[in-house]
Amino acid sequence: MDKERGKQADSLKEINWREKRLPVKNEKIRLNIVGAQDLSAQIDSAEGFDKKMKLYDQILAKYNDAMRYIREELTSMGVSPTT
Repeated sequence: MDKERGKQADSLKEINWREKRLPVKNEKIRLNIVGAQDLSAQIDSAEGFDKKMKLYDQILAKYNDAMRYIREELTSMGVSPTT
C-alpha cells in the first residue's frame, strides 16, 4: 500500500486552490494529501458511526500534517506563513 501511495504522490504534481493551479513539490505534502484522498474514498463503504468518525479524524490529521509541512516550506523560503 505504501508503494502505491508513493506512486500516487509522485503523480500529484499540482493542486487546484481558489481557482489557481499550484505546484506541489514537497514529497511530504504530496504523501499527506494523497493519504487524505485515500481515506476519503473509504468513508462511503465504512460501516458504523465510529468507523466513519475515525476516518474523518485520520483525514483531518493528514491535512493538518500537510499544512504543517506547507508552513515549514514557506518559512524556509523566507515567507511568513499565516495561521
